[in-house]
Amino acid sequence: MEVDPNGDVILILRNPAAPFAVCIENEDFHLPLAKPAKLSKKKRKMKRAKQRAELVVEAEPVVEAEPVVEAEPVVDADPDTPNMDDLQGRGSREQAVSSPGGEGKDQFPSESPEVRLRVSSRHLILASPFFKAALDGPWREAVSNPADGSRYIYTEDWDAEALRILMCIIHGRNRHIPRDVNLEMLAKIAVLVDYYQCHEAVEVFVEMWVKKLKGQLPAQLTGELLLWLFISWVFRHAEIFAAVTKVASQQSLGPLETLDLPIPKGIIGK
Repeated sequence: MEVDPNGDVILILRNPAAPFAVCIENEDFHLPLAKPAKLSKKKRKMKRAKQRAELVVEAEPVVEAEPVVEAEPVVDADPDTPNMDDLQGRGSREQAVSSPGGEGKDQFPSESPEVRLRVSSRHLILASPFFKAALDGPWREAVSNPADGSRYIYTEDWDAEALRILMCIIHGRNRHIPRDVNLEMLAKIAVLVDYYQCHEAVEVFVEMWVKKLKGQLPAQLTGELLLWLFISWVFRHAEIFAAVTKVASQQSLGPLETLDLPIPKGIIGK
């Protein structure tokens, strides 16, 4: 996509379909982690009696049947049929040809999917100290291509749509920016904003998105609550942060799951 048709930078995203907050797909994780209610004295006695009764019952021994071994039929070798040694040798040679650089040298194979965005170095440098260092600093990481005069920046594992939205915001392509996003997309954008440190650039749109989603704050410790925890921390929404951390501290039985989100350990510890 050409975010800026005259842009001098090609932003290449590899592995755009990487899993995000994978635990959120686990139905068990959506259950509230509330502390168990205290049992009455009578119910505790009944529970202990039931446990003792279960210990008395002995399981019947399981007798395993001996497997029946059938003799394999003897087939005369066909002189035109290659043997397994030849096949194994051919397979290893094909694998070597498909990766000529050797194992571990080519981290991103040529057949891996990738997304390319043409963007402007000027906009990136103004919006993000990360891109300023990559494009304009003494330790610049952008790779120049003399063939087309562009500079290439490689990144990986981001959501392609979230990255496209962020780049459109940075470049002022307002008509290409959605007026509402779901909670997961907002969390994906928050990960990018936190990584590239471009909070000011997205401020107006984030306020609009959060305002539309604010009425959906969960009252139980679920995966969605942890997404809100991360979003409110990244975008400094004190009211939402106080609400979700209150629920988490009341219902959590131990250290919070982070869903692999970059939530600081200090927050989890508190």
